[in-house]
Amino acid sequence: MGNGHDYMLTDNPDELKNQWQKEFPHEKECIERFFKDVRKLGKNMSKYGAIVRSTDTMNFT
Repeated sequence: MGNGHDYMLTDNPDELKNQWQKEFPHEKECIERFFKDVRKLGKNMSKYGAIVRSTDTMNFT
């Protein structure tokens, strides 16, 4: 983002989204889309735990 910008993503991403929208009002739609896409990605990533695993870590009992 360049010099003078310091952002922290916490367990409340809406805080960061609101901060960015205040700092970059001309990018509001892009910021909304970014957070929507990231939430979708996060939900899909949680599914990979059951798919992408080594056979050594799977319980076959």
